[in-house]
Amino acid sequence: MPLFDTWFKTFLLEGRAPRAGEVFRNPDLAKTLRELAAREVESFYRGELAQRLVAFSRVAGGYLCSDDLQAYQPRRVTPLRLNYRGYDI
Repeated sequence: MPLFDTWFKTFLLEGRAPRAGEVFRNPDLAKTLRELAAREVESFYRGELAQRLVAFSRVAGGYLCSDDLQAYQPRRVTPLRLNYRGYDI
């Protein structure tokens, strides 16, 4: 599978970028977002989406495995912050 075929299929219309004002629909992405919302993102780590990610990783020559996703624990960190010319960034 060429590396970017899935990306092109997902984000292009007939092999090209959407034109200004053209309606772009992405039912596969909508389905994924509904799944994430319904399962409170758990599916990304332990559900159907996780299985699909691991399968795609294998096909693409990656090393992601189910154990990696299942073992993930989020960490709360303090974001970087600085003031630049009077603006907090």
